[in-house]
Amino acid sequence: MIERYARIVAWSALALIIVVTVSPLAWRPDFGHVNIERFAAFMLAGFLFSLAYPRHFFLVTALVLGAAILLEAAQLLIPGRDGTLSNLVIKILGGSLGLGRAYVINKDSQPKETARIAPF
Repeated sequence: MIERYARIVAWSALALIIVVTVSPLAWRPDFGHVNIERFAAFMLAGFLFSLAYPRHFFLVTALVLGAAILLEAAQLLIPGRDGTLSNLVIKILGGSLGLGRAYVINKDSQPKETARIAPF
């Protein structure tokens, strides 16, 4: 059940990140320092996608980190926007932290296998 809700919120978060990233700067919300916003947005996206798809960690990692790379590259094509390596690093660090934290939560919530004792 949590996976279904996490999927809805994860895809919504990614859609919002895309809109904010490719829209004019005037449309961009301002919650504080821009690097903290970048980091937090991708940390949340990584966390949500990892919770939403716990059995597909490598695919989710490629999705979140690939989105950061593609969105930063897309900004090079948009007038008035600038994609930079430092912004990309911040996004990748945030996404990686979110992915890693959810990975740990997913591993901890899996049922533990009990050791099988052979009769001899």
